[in-house]
Amino acid sequence: LGRLQSLRVLYLGSSQLTELPEAVCSLAALEVLDLGNNALTRLPAAIEHLSSLRVLVLEGNPLQLPPLPVLRYDAAVAARRFFRDLRIHGSEQSSSAKLVLLGAANAGKTSLLRGMQRGKPRPTAEPDRTIQLELSALTIRRSDESCVHLSCWDFGGQHEAYAAVQQPYIVPGALYLLVVPADRASDEHRQEVLGQWLDMLQTRAPGAAVQLVLTRVDKLAGSGAVEEGEEEEGEEFPEELTADALSWLRAAVLAHRTAHLERHASSSAAPEPLRVLDTVLRVSSVKGGKATL
Repeated sequence: LGRLQSLRVLYLGSSQLTELPEAVCSLAALEVLDLGNNALTRLPAAIEHLSSLRVLVLEGNPLQLPPLPVLRYDAAVAARRFFRDLRIHGSEQSSSAKLVLLGAANAGKTSLLRGMQRGKPRPTAEPDRTIQLELSALTIRRSDESCVHLSCWDFGGQHEAYAAVQQPYIVPGALYLLVVPADRASDEHRQEVLGQWLDMLQTRAPGAAVQLVLTRVDKLAGSGAVEEGEEEEGEEFPEELTADALSWLRAAVLAHRTAHLERHASSSAAPEPLRVLDTVLRVSSVKGGKATL
């Protein structure tokens, strides 16, 4: 391939590539390179040397290096500039990330966030419920004493009222906490507590990482929630208490993913499905839930 020094156009789309051969980066006359709909996670740094490249197609790849937002406008120029700057200035690992909390109204998103920030239950009173969007910060200390700094975006759950305003902020590259209230984890409330949020994420941020959080477990019968004045001791919410809610949630998420894959089965440019993490967290943000927080 590297001998084709007069080659100007190269189409490698839908070729199941997991990496780009370095030889491509030696094609000095190359002007158009189509790499769409492959499985590329990174481009080789040598792409900086393709000085004639005008068009670079990368749609449909789970690209991490360079990050997709960097390549949004004029990918060919942006990729060359990225690797040039990386070579000149070097790199360092970022310790910051964006955390977005989504879910139905009264799902407990703000209470969850406040509990994580303070390390103990801090339930949200009715007048303090989030209106549209609330921004705050959360620092997590790792086992090696280094810190991760999260910019937290707490979205109001009144989907019909706020959806149009919220959608521009749903973008790839963030970690999404999809908060599902355990006392409404059922087919009766499927669209309200889960379906509409998965639909929005799949449309606005295909391939995004989604962590499911089952909240309000203290509202389930037999929770043994701690009353005011009592002491908290260890884990207050046994796993069997949330077994039905967990089973329903996992089945509903699987059904959503299956429907997405079937809908795009015949498409060569299907949007990447959401990366919903296997572990479902169980949380109570009221007194008695400190162990879960």
